[in-house]
Amino acid sequence: PLPPLLLLLLLLPGTMPSAAVTTALVRLPLSPSPHDAERLTTAARATTERLYVSLEGDWSGVSRESVQHRLLGVLESLSSAHPDLDARLVLPSKGAWVAEHICELEAVLSSPAESGALDAMFRQRKAMGLHTLDNVHMDAPCCDSLKALGWDEQTCQKLPEGSYGAVVLGGTFDRLHGGHKLLLAMSCLAATKRLLVGVSEGPLLTDKTLGDVLLPFAQRQERLSHYLASTRPGIQYEIVPIEDPFGPSIVDEALECIVVSKETEKGGASVNRRRAAKGMRELAIDVVGLVGAEESSDSSKGEEDKLSSTGSRKRVLGRFCGEGIPAGYRVGGEEGCVDFVRRTDKSSMPYVIGLTGGIAAGKTTVSHVLKEQGAYVIDCDKLGHKAYAKGLAAYAKLVEAFGEGIVSEGGEIDRRALGGLVFGSDDKMKVLTDIVWPVIRSLAAAEMSER
Repeated sequence: PLPPLLLLLLLLPGTMPSAAVTTALVRLPLSPSPHDAERLTTAARATTERLYVSLEGDWSGVSRESVQHRLLGVLESLSSAHPDLDARLVLPSKGAWVAEHICELEAVLSSPAESGALDAMFRQRKAMGLHTLDNVHMDAPCCDSLKALGWDEQTCQKLPEGSYGAVVLGGTFDRLHGGHKLLLAMSCLAATKRLLVGVSEGPLLTDKTLGDVLLPFAQRQERLSHYLASTRPGIQYEIVPIEDPFGPSIVDEALECIVVSKETEKGGASVNRRRAAKGMRELAIDVVGLVGAEESSDSSKGEEDKLSSTGSRKRVLGRFCGEGIPAGYRVGGEEGCVDFVRRTDKSSMPYVIGLTGGIAAGKTTVSHVLKEQGAYVIDCDKLGHKAYAKGLAAYAKLVEAFGEGIVSEGGEIDRRALGGLVFGSDDKMKVLTDIVWPVIRSLAAAEMSER
């Protein structure tokens, strides 16, 4: 008999595309269409890594509010249904249809009625020396406006109202999700010449949930740069680290506008107060809506917090993304063999899993299961007993802190006598753990180095 999983797949025909592509583009009209959801779903199922969405039409007469609502709808649709897909918006750029210049594209996903409209794009790419794209037909309807090419040099010069020469925004930008992408897209559209992005570093990361798995600044900078350049080239992008909430926004006199989310709107007002105190002109504050759930410190939200950076970091936990993972492996829509969780080379340090829990939580049971799978188990409770031994660093410190009364006739630490002193006193318990825990960590590290 067939395995249960295989039987399940056979009972659900059509749930997987027959030929998926890695990086593709799908066209949508700038004005919402009743076919949008079906086109996006079909395109997302046919794409394994990155999907570019080209919104085509006349941008000149559309308000920023309308544009934001349109972009939000597209990103929410893809982020909620396909959270591991790197969805990117293609925005108008000066004199160019951006999609023609995206070197990494493999295919355009289209309905048969669009073939004529795409001929101009294919000819332009050929003239530029770029590789030929596959035109993959998908079983999805096509509105009339997509039967003709929605871009030309004149329409690409037209931007939504409310644009500024130099724009600034800031954030952590760890593992880009739908909220980031909407904020960045609206910032790209607000800027006509220059976009300055401040990326949180140092003290600003201290209280971040799961800060240990935050991507390093260099990676966040590189990914932001690639995202911005592919979304709307032709703008001068500057990505700089910031270690305070204001960064360059209160020193750069050339800035005209600051883009904030609804969550950080008060920060924009704080920036203007600082600028006014220095005699600098105030910035226009452009407030961008939120896509789905925003970042929250409330751990009870768990996996429901699909679009937050915290949620992305939670999904990284327990995934080994280092040596031996095939090229193209992604976590949260990001490509590459990046070691998010463990930062050591496999040859010099084993892959370490920390197993914690209260009394009767099942630690022993889980450790036995892991041991049966070949894991080497280090019992820190046993190391804790060893940490009290005479001759180790903790011994003298414990006697100094709690007195000779905790030393047994045999010269060892009388753990029962010590327990009588510390249990019931949070202050004394902290003194004990501050002495013993570092020794336990050292013993565990020494045992791991021998494996």
